Amino acid sequence: MQLHLISRLAGVLLLGVLVACGQAAAPAPTPTRSLDAFQRDIPQEAPDSAPTAAPEVGEPLATSTPAPLATAPPLDAAPEISTYTQREDLFSIDIPAGWSIFDISDERASITSLEDPAGNIVALVLIADGSEVPADVSLEEQLEGFADSILGIAPTFVLTGPVRLSDDMAEADLFFEDLTEDGLRDPTGGKMRVVREGQYLTFMAVLARQAHYSLLEPVVDAMLDSYTLNTAVADEVVPRGIPPAPTVPPPAPVLLDELPAFPGATLLPNTDQRVRLVALSVEQQFGEAGSYQVYTIAPNTSFDDVWAFYTDALEGWADVTDLLGEAIQIEGENSAVWQRGEQLLLVSTTSDPLAQERLLVLVLFSGADG
Repeated sequence: MQLHLISRLAGVLLLGVLVACGQAAAPAPTPTRSLDAFQRDIPQEAPDSAPTAAPEVGEPLATSTPAPLATAPPLDAAPEISTYTQREDLFSIDIPAGWSIFDISDERASITSLEDPAGNIVALVLIADGSEVPADVSLEEQLEGFADSILGIAPTFVLTGPVRLSDDMAEADLFFEDLTEDGLRDPTGGKMRVVREGQYLTFMAVLARQAHYSLLEPVVDAMLDSYTLNTAVADEVVPRGIPPAPTVPPPAPVLLDELPAFPGATLLPNTDQRVRLVALSVEQQFGEAGSYQVYTIAPNTSFDDVWAFYTDALEGWADVTDLLGEAIQIEGENSAVWQRGEQLLLVSTTSDPLAQERLLVLVLFSGADG
């Protein structure tokens, strides 16, 4: 799992945190279709690449892939520490010198992402107005919701705790294995903390590849302990709490056969070798949670044609490609992901050079619980 994912899923994170806190979530920004295609039938070895230069404060979030652990610069177990003070003096926190800072706040909360240049460790500080949180929602429950909103898509995600450190602070350790079974993703460890000060809730998360986290755990602890919030500034800059909304049950799940069929598509039988390859990939990535169908379509069909059809035909589904595409390991520009309730639909096209045919692949699975 790329550690930059914690920043790219900030919109989804907020939805999970605010709902877990008993608040209504504002609609997430409408994503665009620009991520990756579903082409992982045969595991490939991770390419060697050097880390790219970190952007300055205020630049858009980086979208390049962090270098694999084997080629990333080694981390110092006792790095030089500097105090970062948020530009409006909202908060301060001690971090290793040279880290990059990204302000990804929106109308719901103040959100700051802090990353080391090699992409091996990342921290998130989210400050929200908790005045509308029901009194019976504990800090431990809020922290669990925060963790699940970031990493709930990971099937092997494990949270140890949370434990109460004080009346106004709770903490949990976390660990998860790679998202797929191809061995390309390093196990990841980290720590999460929630701090309540007055009406404000601060959620902090620090994630690192497991080898680095074992080395840097004292630095992580010191980082979390150093955090301070300026409540006077929070009164001015942190968005106001969102009133609780009535609970709305998720829509009933659907089957693939119930979804609209792309015009002219011909369903391939399960005995077809191409269907078997898709079945293997789905099983490796999603276990028994995924169902699939493979079609042949006209050779001159572009993915834009497919995307436009499903955008119009999938009533009640939201295109979440830019939010979740990386989390479920799709690559290229001929794939998109839609979400409805607790279900995700992956739609992809690919060429079959041997048969000189164009293939359409649909994968339907439950992605909300991981």
